[in-house]
Amino acid sequence: MVQSLGPQYAIELKPNRYINEIIKETENAIRQIETKWQNTYIYLAAKLIKQIKENNKQSPLHKTQYNTLRKLKTEMDIENITIMKADKSKAIVLIDKNKRHKKVMQFIQDNNIPQIKTDPTTKFQKQTQQAIQKCRQVINRKTTKQLINTQSKAPKLNT
Repeated sequence: MVQSLGPQYAIELKPNRYINEIIKETENAIRQIETKWQNTYIYLAAKLIKQIKENNKQSPLHKTQYNTLRKLKTEMDIENITIMKADKSKAIVLIDKNKRHKKVMQFIQDNNIPQIKTDPTTKFQKQTQQAIQKCRQVINRKTTKQLINTQSKAPKLNT
């Protein structure tokens, strides 16, 4: 059923999953507004998010699709298979997890990619913040807030 809809189809998330994302994005957006207006927008945002929480129910069709996908995922785990995007197209492929792991490890080895022991992201983030702070004459306070990423993380390679 779900497979026939194609790889671009997305099943509706459970409301609580995306409401948390809406809250985070709203908080970040409000921080960019002038301080004197922030409380007004916080009040309006809280009111709207409360309405979304109260009115948002997941449709039964999506529950059926979610259950179908969960069964498919269980079956794929049993067979040790994963889904990946094909290298040179928008197609998706099923691949054995062990083959994928070997392929990734071979790529790392062929390209002499070193393994790092600690995450350098926080170090780079501090350096970036210091550089931005030194440029106060060029970059105004509002733009400075927009340039600083407070929750940066290094990407993880899942093999």
